[in-house]
Amino acid sequence: IRDSWHFPTFNVADMLVVIGAGLMILFILLIEPKIEAKKQVGKL
Repeated sequence: IRDSWHFPTFNVADMLVVIGAGLMILFILLIEPKIEAKKQVGKL
């Protein structure tokens, strides 16, 4: 009865959600401060 292939619980959609969340966190922590710094330089 258990000869059929079992689809993993953590599937492709879950991996993409985790990757997207990780990229968003990296953007917020690394890239956004540089953008804000450039905006401040432009105001001077």
